[in-house]
Amino acid sequence: MASVTVVQRVADRTGAPRASENGLRCGNGQGPRDGVHYFEVTRPRELFERVFPFFEQFQLRSPKEGDLAIFRKITELVLSDRHLSTEGIGDILILRSPMNRGGKRRYDEKYILDVLRDWESSEAIRKAPSVKPGG
Repeated sequence: MASVTVVQRVADRTGAPRASENGLRCGNGQGPRDGVHYFEVTRPRELFERVFPFFEQFQLRSPKEGDLAIFRKITELVLSDRHLSTEGIGDILILRSPMNRGGKRRYDEKYILDVLRDWESSEAIRKAPSVKPGG
């Protein structure tokens, strides 16, 4: 699932409005909880039309700025339905590999591609035309 989660400490506000205050009209916000605001958007169209322009106006000041640029490319692939093919998933996995260096990944690239290849071969077998003897 494509998603962006913005975490902003109340004390660290740098003049940029919180994403949820800016009238994005998308995503879900929580906060403040323990002095932190959380905002998450999961729909690719909303990411492209609302979230990315927000961060063009209020640029990130951290290594996550590069991750956001990569994520925008990934979102463009999803919007063009490239994620519906094994090749497209491979392209997305290559793009995502340098992202979220400190985070945990639920599944690594090799596992995802192996599962997709197994699924594709089982689909090919299941959909193979039947051949009638003598026909």
